[in-house]
Parts: sequence; structure tokens; C-alpha cells
Amino acid sequence: MQDPIKSGMLKFMDKGKDLMEVDGDPFPEMAVDINMIWPGTVVRMLEAVMDIVPIEKLAVHFHDTYGQALSNILISLQMGISTVDSSVAGLGGCPYAKGASGNVATEDVVYMLNGLGVKTGVNLEKLMFAGEYISKHLGRPNGSKAAIALRRSTANASKL
Repeated sequence: MQDPIKSGMLKFMDKGKDLMEVDGDPFPEMAVDINMIWPGTVVRMLEAVMDIVPIEKLAVHFHDTYGQALSNILISLQMGISTVDSSVAGLGGCPYAKGASGNVATEDVVYMLNGLGVKTGVNLEKLMFAGEYISKHLGRPNGSKAAIALRRSTANASKL
């Protein structure tokens, strides 16, 4: 029996293959932009796409509406993806999905990568400051769970 996730991705890829070439470079970068998905589905979708698109040309882009973004990113990294889209303080959203949260917060991704021993070259402290700054400027809550938790634990430690 054919996997409906894989067959759906293959149909999608077949319809869009003519659009995937820019200036003679096939597959300049393809981001798998998904809002409602969990790790098992990520594996099946990426397996289907990787049959057509070289892994080095793929990127993933996850929203965190269902709290699955970091686990989806981890699975993607384990499958060989090396480019992950994110946004400071989790800014963003989707005009087509009412109530969808923003993109996965860059702070959360960097915190996870640091915990995995991946060298990102990103200063998490400065990144958190940027997230706090833009969130205050926009008058919206910071969407980074790591930034909020780290700030809270730092503030509590300074009271000891």
C-alpha cells in the first residue's frame, strides 16, 4: 500500500518541478513550510522530497502552533537537513491559518543546538536581547520559551 503522505508530496513536487529552477540552478532552495505536523510525518515527507531534491538544497520551516517545531527540527537534522528557518522571538504567523502561532523562535533553536553540541556561532545572550527588544517595540509577548525561562532563572538566581 502506498503511503499517502509520500504520494501527496510526490504529486506536489511533480506539479511544481518547472518552478524549481532559478537562473539555471535547479532547486535553489526548497523550504518545507509546515504548520500542523509531527515528527513521524516529517520523516515521511522528507524521504519523499529527498528522492527528488538534493538534501543540501532543502531547508525546513516550522511553526510552533502545536509545540512540535523543535522535535520536527531535530528529526530533520538527523535526516541531514542543515538549513532551518526561524525568527527572533518567534515572530511571524500565517495569514491562511487563523490562530496559528509564529515561526519557531530562533532563540529556542539555538538553545537546542547548543545542548546538542552544535556550534552555531550565535551569541544566545545577544539574540535573547534582540528578541526582548523587538517584542517590547511591537507590544507583543516574546514567543521564545528558552529566552523566557533563561531570563526567569537568571532573575531568580540574582535574588539569592
